[in-house]
Amino acid sequence: MKKILLACDLDNTLIHSYRHKKDNDICIEMINDKQQGFISPRTYELIKNIPENITLIPVTTRSIEQYMRIQWEKAPEYALVANGTILIKNNIPSEYEDISGYISEIKTLERKINPDDFKKVKFVDNMYLFAYRDDSKRIEKIAEKYSALTSLETQYSGRKIYFFPPPANKGRAVKKFAEKFSYDFIISAGDSSIDFSMLEISDIAIVPDKETAEKIKNKNIKICPENKIFSEFILETAFSL
Repeated sequence: MKKILLACDLDNTLIHSYRHKKDNDICIEMINDKQQGFISPRTYELIKNIPENITLIPVTTRSIEQYMRIQWEKAPEYALVANGTILIKNNIPSEYEDISGYISEIKTLERKINPDDFKKVKFVDNMYLFAYRDDSKRIEKIAEKYSALTSLETQYSGRKIYFFPPPANKGRAVKKFAEKFSYDFIISAGDSSIDFSMLEISDIAIVPDKETAEKIKNKNIKICPENKIFSEFILETAFSL
């Protein structure tokens, strides 16, 4: 039986916010006593019954604090947070990648940021720089503006812009983890460009739609059918192998 690593993005992949909540969805995350993160009942049950040969590892840009807010009934043993730079094992975080050689550049970029461009700027867990706008207008142009000021990888999604040093890379983190623990097979799932490095190093990449699939360099891509819930399709696909 293959020893399978299932590396899965969190937000809009395995879980979703209250904005996308459906009837009977289960709340697994609270912020200031308000319901924030949800999961479908089917996904909830599948996570509780993961086969012994499969290891589910969430891989996310979330900070340690943000990840710890999730109230799993059966929490995954491992998680890679801060875009793969911090490994959490049984709720205990430890540094997984050394980004010390890039701290000076990150802080230099942080000083160059115009406060009028962003509502919030944060050095996430001392691993990468995150900037957040009130809206998504001009987000691409603003990302290009700051990308020209740094060698850090610049990624944007919605109202958010991320500036990653090279070690903050999901593909690198997942490959390193798989090699360390001798996995035979890697399945990954994600919905955004930040996930592409992880999707491209996997034996099977699972994506939500054809548009995402067309942007990924992987010969073995599974696309979620339009009538399926993405998180359920991910787990059912992995369990069927």
